Amino acid sequence: MLALVLLGLGALAIRLWGLTRQSLWIDEIFSVKYAGLGEGMTWAKIHVNLQGPLHAVFLYLWTSVFGWSELSIRLPQAIASAATVPLLFLVARKDFGDRTALAGSVALAINPFHVWYAQEVRNYAFVILFAVLSIWAIRRLENRNGFGSIPRIVGTWACGLLSNMSFAFHIVAAGIYAAFRIRGRRPLFNGLVLSAVLTALLLLPWEIGFYERRVQNSYLLKVGAVPEENLLRGSTTAPIIGLPYALYTYAVGYSFGPSLRELHEMPGREALARHAAAIAAATVCFGVLGIAGLVRWIRGDRRRRFWLLCLAIPILLAYYTALRNVKVFNPRYASVGLPAFMMLLADGAAALRPRRLGHAFAAGAIVLSVISVVQLQTRSMYWKEDARSAARILRAEMRPGDLMFVVGSPEPITRYYWLEFRGDNAFKRYTADREVNVDDPAERQKALDAVRSADRSYVVFYRDIFDDPEGKWAALLKSHFSIAQRWDLVGMRIWRLGPEIQP
Repeated sequence: MLALVLLGLGALAIRLWGLTRQSLWIDEIFSVKYAGLGEGMTWAKIHVNLQGPLHAVFLYLWTSVFGWSELSIRLPQAIASAATVPLLFLVARKDFGDRTALAGSVALAINPFHVWYAQEVRNYAFVILFAVLSIWAIRRLENRNGFGSIPRIVGTWACGLLSNMSFAFHIVAAGIYAAFRIRGRRPLFNGLVLSAVLTALLLLPWEIGFYERRVQNSYLLKVGAVPEENLLRGSTTAPIIGLPYALYTYAVGYSFGPSLRELHEMPGREALARHAAAIAAATVCFGVLGIAGLVRWIRGDRRRRFWLLCLAIPILLAYYTALRNVKVFNPRYASVGLPAFMMLLADGAAALRPRRLGHAFAAGAIVLSVISVVQLQTRSMYWKEDARSAARILRAEMRPGDLMFVVGSPEPITRYYWLEFRGDNAFKRYTADREVNVDDPAERQKALDAVRSADRSYVVFYRDIFDDPEGKWAALLKSHFSIAQRWDLVGMRIWRLGPEIQP
């Protein structure tokens, strides 16, 4: 027990390190918005939230006590993530033995993917926690052949889905496992079916909303290929490289090899070529462990096959929903598979012969994981956009009558770091996001008039790679106005426009 406590505290220490080093980014602002910053919490806000109403309510209650500081709103995710580490040992030990279960828990403690989401105001740390609790509840049902575990299953499934709808992929994996076991263990099948029905009834309002807003307008239930022009991000909605990339990020997170910004801004081959050595090291080290574990799981007993389903099904279904234009593919939508991946690596290390070979590859995996976690805290190339510094500059520079011209989204600045800006009509605003057509002459004229009518204009480029990938807004402004001052920040930049250029 002492070892587990120390393991959990060690995991928490890793997640607390640099917890507030990075600025909140736009997805975290969505979580803050749903949690009621400046607006309070209502049933309507809970009902309309399809991205994690349980997380939002918890965050609302938490901040009612501890406030809205960056430390406060990020701490719950860090605690949930750290708690998952010893819990994985307790759940996995009966299937893999104490030594392998402990190795899997240690791997999770230092896993960069898990640490990344432990330090974000997002719901994925909760999703991973409830995935492990679900495996525990299903095992209790399987071992005892009774319905006493159904409330536990329904509770973990409902909480998982209300944390993020991607938890449904884990439920599908459990259903497939039950279907394979129906001949010998009908109580397991019946219990999981009943649990699914009760969970579906309990979450009916959100399921209806998800169908109407996500499924109905997608191609999920339609026959035929999705037209290229309807894909959410064209060819990048569901790239085939997304499948191996999901396993890569499971292993080393987003802070080893190419950064997310490089992958967005560069051609894929160029970004990969720049980090060929790092990618090769991770592929060989984690690949050998993963293949060894996969062979053992396929040849092994049904218990290991359940873990295999918990790993494979979420990744495949996340990719399939991207193919059908429900969401852009992202490994975080398959985050429920991470605990199974940790056990796959640990079991692979135990399966390799001679033993020192398994120890060598496990040591390599530990080294790469530690490097990635350290780089997350020390190398700005892996950091999110620095909206915090941008807001500090704008608050110090801007005066009534000035214009904030945003190419991309102003949300992190105006919904958190400079919340008062939203209600201050003394300042002028213009937002050029993806809904504003830069090629429309009327819209271009409107933007130029906005700059001309302001005392001074500050142009903020925030995630403009998505809203203006060709840089048309920047080219338009540079062709009409001089640039009096520039600020280059992590992931973003600010211009103060100077006098208009005379033709």
